[in-house]
This record gives sequence, structure tokens and C-alpha cells, in this order.
Amino acid sequence: MSEAGYEKVIGGDHVMAERDTYTRGAYAQRLQPARESGAESLGSILCAFGIALGVLALIHPLMPEGTIEFPSMKYGLAGMACSVVGLAMGGDRDQMGRWSLGISTLGWLVGTVLAVLLTKSAY
Repeated sequence: MSEAGYEKVIGGDHVMAERDTYTRGAYAQRLQPARESGAESLGSILCAFGIALGVLALIHPLMPEGTIEFPSMKYGLAGMACSVVGLAMGGDRDQMGRWSLGISTLGWLVGTVLAVLLTKSAY
């Protein structure tokens, strides 16, 4: 990628190559993938909160009394809400939203079932 042309030998003939038409910035833009928008980044952050709340909903029934304030049902529903909003804000390429929704739903379901089986407050 030089700004000037260069001489190249093809089959014994000397040929002058054409000058590159791309500037360095245009060349970098053409080769690099498109950047994420701010909404996609915020969606990923909401998905991370959804995963954290889903894990909290899962471990709540296993914790001693008084260590976690809200029961599993509230953590799980908040985690699923964050995951759904994050999944809607994320782009088509976003795998984190799908994983987040699965983890938070599983944490909500298993945490609520464990809370009921261990006779702890589920909601």
C-alpha cells in the first residue's frame, strides 16, 4: 500500500502497477468490522446484570437467613427483565443476550423450586 506506483515483472514484461486508491483511514475502515453502537453496548451491560441477578436467584435458597435481602423470585424476575431488554437492545450478532436470558431464567426457576423445597421465602 504505497502512495506511488511500483514496477512489477509479469511473464518477462515490465508492467507499471496502478497506484493504490485507498488512504490509510479508508483501508482500515474497509477491513475492520463495523463498530457496535452505544445501544448494543448498553444491551450487553444489561445482559451482564441479568446474569448476575440470575445467579443470585439461584444461590439465595442456599444462603443462611438474613444474608441476601430479596428472595429468589424478585431477583429472578429482575434478572429476566434485564436480560430481555438487553437482548432487545443487542444486535443480531449478540450471543450474550441469548445466554443471559437462559441463565437468568434457569436461576429463577431452580432458585424458586429450591426455596419452596427448603421452606424458605420464594417471593
